[in-house]
Amino acid sequence: MCYWSKNLSDLKNENPTYKPKNPFPHQIDAFEALNNTFQIPSKECIGGLLVLPTGAGKTFTAVNWLCRNILSKKYKIIWFAQSSYLLNQAFNSFCENALEITSSRKFLNIRVVSSSPSHCPASSIEPTDDVIIITTQTAIGNFNADVLDQNGSRIETKFLKFIKNNADSGIFIVLDEAHHAPAYGFRHLWMGLTKIIPNLYILGLTATPTYSDKRSSGWLFKIFSRGIIHNVKQEKLIAQNILAIPKYIE
Repeated sequence: MCYWSKNLSDLKNENPTYKPKNPFPHQIDAFEALNNTFQIPSKECIGGLLVLPTGAGKTFTAVNWLCRNILSKKYKIIWFAQSSYLLNQAFNSFCENALEITSSRKFLNIRVVSSSPSHCPASSIEPTDDVIIITTQTAIGNFNADVLDQNGSRIETKFLKFIKNNADSGIFIVLDEAHHAPAYGFRHLWMGLTKIIPNLYILGLTATPTYSDKRSSGWLFKIFSRGIIHNVKQEKLIAQNILAIPKYIE
């Protein structure tokens, strides 16, 4: 799970019986909320939170919508997550939903980046990448890194070059576990991104849209300026037999 590159026409030919996954009603409502929030193109920074309980399909909902509405418009995507498990989950979902991308895009290149030996190093990032799925820690380190060449002169990392090269053509940001956004490292990364990308789009995914440190909690709704764009309660999905009744074990 490091790099996936596919000619989308070939992918369609390889899967002639492909049928899209049927979303649940709460996911269809989420698609509508995402369409209403992220009017693309825009001349301003737009951020919003998608709040779904654990098990309600946050990753599928976001990835399916991104394939149909963002990748189909030839925007680039950077997906931030906290762990290798979440990186792999996002990677698998993009591969599974790639056939949702319209014929306007011919190729799809997905790169998973972290310090794990099973993932790509940040130094492998290429301008041709379409989706970069990266740990927040790796992104922060590579955005602010002081990298020197053999003469001691400062050079930009591949991650920073990717952002600058695609800033004008369009980058859509996703932050999984978005309740961590107010943490010092990510909020400064976000501030740096907004200086480079004039019309930054950022979608936050979380089940708990709160931050425990009250001194920094206000940053959550500075970063996600449109607030909670869609929220589904666990009790509702249990009543619809979409989620099971949880059994808590001490």
